[in-house]
Amino acid sequence: MGLFSSKNKDGNLETKMIHIAGLPDNYGKYAFMHIILDENTGILQFKKSLKTDECVNLAISKITKCETITEEKIKEKSGVGRAIAGGLMFGTAGAVVGAVTAKDKKKKEYFKCITYISDNEEKAIVMKDGGDLHSVKFFNRLSDLISKQDNPVSIDL
Repeated sequence: MGLFSSKNKDGNLETKMIHIAGLPDNYGKYAFMHIILDENTGILQFKKSLKTDECVNLAISKITKCETITEEKIKEKSGVGRAIAGGLMFGTAGAVVGAVTAKDKKKKEYFKCITYISDNEEKAIVMKDGGDLHSVKFFNRLSDLISKQDNPVSIDL
């Protein structure tokens, strides 16, 4: 990925973010991740390093939503209170973000929450903005692809 381009050498959109929750344990909390949007295969890839083939693949067709969550959306003071409020407002991902943002901070932090269906269960991957200038373009395109799915995954209540 070049300084002025959001595409990698294969022509796929790419961004960098910090993993908070949702990927397998061996990917580590707060690990820096490369996220690649491969529209040709319909796969979203999460990689710790571009020099390895090891990655987590998520089919775009399984993604139900991609949203930005800020710490200001969760108003409680304590970590437990924030986790409960976040869980009520945004499900599992909100609970994780609520617990993570328990400290009093003056700087506004942004998290991306990718919600998907796996084994008939709603799950989420939460990433923190890693300062990559290309993340807005990346997630706008991902959201566009999700909204245009022919057979979007739905949750029955």
